[in-house]
Amino acid sequence: MTSEYILLADDSAEMRDFLKGFLCGEGYVVETAFDGAQAIEMINLGQFALVITDLQMPRRDGVEVLRAAKARNPETEVIILTGHATLESAIAALREGAHDYLLKPIENLDLFLHTVRRALTHRWLTQENRRLVEELQVVNAGLEQRVAEQTDQLRTAYEQLQTLGHLKARFVLEASLELYALVGGLFKTAHTLQSALRSQDQATAELSEIVTLASRMRGWVGPLLDFSLLERGELELRLQACDVGRVLEEVALVYRPRAERNHVQLAITLPPSKIEVMADPQRLQNAAGQLVDNAIKFTPPGGQIRLSVYGPMAAPWPQAGRSARAVAIAVTDSGVGIPPEKQRDLFQALLQADANPRPQYNVLGIKLDLAARIAALHGGRVTLKSEIGQGSTFALWLPV
Repeated sequence: MTSEYILLADDSAEMRDFLKGFLCGEGYVVETAFDGAQAIEMINLGQFALVITDLQMPRRDGVEVLRAAKARNPETEVIILTGHATLESAIAALREGAHDYLLKPIENLDLFLHTVRRALTHRWLTQENRRLVEELQVVNAGLEQRVAEQTDQLRTAYEQLQTLGHLKARFVLEASLELYALVGGLFKTAHTLQSALRSQDQATAELSEIVTLASRMRGWVGPLLDFSLLERGELELRLQACDVGRVLEEVALVYRPRAERNHVQLAITLPPSKIEVMADPQRLQNAAGQLVDNAIKFTPPGGQIRLSVYGPMAAPWPQAGRSARAVAIAVTDSGVGIPPEKQRDLFQALLQADANPRPQYNVLGIKLDLAARIAALHGGRVTLKSEIGQGSTFALWLPV
């Protein structure tokens, strides 16, 4: 697909040269235009698989370039570049048929290359679909003898088109990334304003609520993002020496306000000396947070949750080997406990145990599955001990 011709239109010579050099280095054939009018002239004279155009340019803007490209060939894909993105400009470009838009300056070249490849793949799928439809029309025109011969080919093509379902997973991933960035901005701004207005009690209280809500939103979006990356096999750990006690303190700091709102006591017990493991601290905090979140959900008012660190000790799973050592992050609650017949299915994503009429036994979502999968990426696992009426203890084990 790298032999496809790409037209790059931007009134910044520096941006044109930079992006052209990068794309040529990836094997693409790239022509450039210094403004919208020249881009439209080149579109009318040639055939381009992809047009990458700046939104704001002299003489003719990016939307006009988009319209000219689609008028010349509806299957030409268009990516809009803009340094002044608004909801209106983005919607207008997408309604006109743009495949996607990116913000300038282009700092993330991996994202830029990913967007280019996705646009060209979409064009290829569109052409392949059109080709198959045309072949089917020929068959339906009267070549009945060929129907049987084409059945297997059409079935294969149909299965290939079914793979477009992966776009749903991609949407979840990209929506998570966007929402995660927005929440991060809200969180940072609220903290800044809170510091600036400490002398004004009412304003500080309102901003504290913003911080709390943003923290809760981030607590939902972060796991969703990790889950999406895990589903696509794209979650990468950034391993470093990690203080397990420090991670647990951060988890307690995040989840204690929610526990207090539910009238649940959240306590933490740390070892006298620091325990370090090789781990991704952010992912480890996310995994432990899911266990705490689950405990808060199923602990009634007046109950207690205790966070503890144990080890190093013998790893409790046979596959680790007799000499393997591990550290455990334990989350113990005084909740209702989990029936034995439900325990084996707890770590399946999106499970809902509707068979039990008591709603406190229902297990929904991705939290426990996410914690277990992050532990597995670290070479560890999550274990459970629970009895009805005696509460539960989830332990996240990490090799030392």
